[in-house]
Amino acid sequence: MDSTEEWLLFIPQVSAASSKLRAMFARRLQGIGAVQLQTNLWLLPYTPEHEKLIITIITELERYGGSGFFFRSQAGKSEMQQRLIVHFQILQHQEYMTFMRSCQEFLTRIEQPALNNDWSFDILEENERALHKLTTWLPKLQRRDFFPDEHSAQARTLYEQCSQALYELAITVYTYHNTHASPDQTTTSEKAENES
Repeated sequence: MDSTEEWLLFIPQVSAASSKLRAMFARRLQGIGAVQLQTNLWLLPYTPEHEKLIITIITELERYGGSGFFFRSQAGKSEMQQRLIVHFQILQHQEYMTFMRSCQEFLTRIEQPALNNDWSFDILEENERALHKLTTWLPKLQRRDFFPDEHSAQARTLYEQCSQALYELAITVYTYHNTHASPDQTTTSEKAENES
């Protein structure tokens, strides 16, 4: 979504005493990419999918004794439209920066086995879990990135470097263990292959 002409304004109404409930629905709205402009005023680019999500959230609010309203609207001037888009981009940039810092930490950590000459499977599994976290994280960011720019491409490139680094580590670990396998292990492995 590179541009939008219409916006979806959402006003949830929750009892002031229900702080946990407000926090729960705030997380839901942030999770779909909504931006909080003011207290109890959230904004999304209008799409039929976003409208359905907001209707679902209102239905859930009503089950908890709350309610909500939403409106389709347009910015009054092109300058206001651009400011809204930039506001979304700034918040998304912050999320991408957090993601890319985690990628850099991953790339630093994955160099440690070579520095320590530690090619254990435990190290490999630890890095596989770390990459899995990045793998599930990036698509969530991209779904909330309604106005993508260079930060999206940078995050994807850095993630691909992490994926390639893990692939190379896995090759090195398996090569190391195959090369350093004891004769008994090799014989057992060959016997298993012959039996199969």
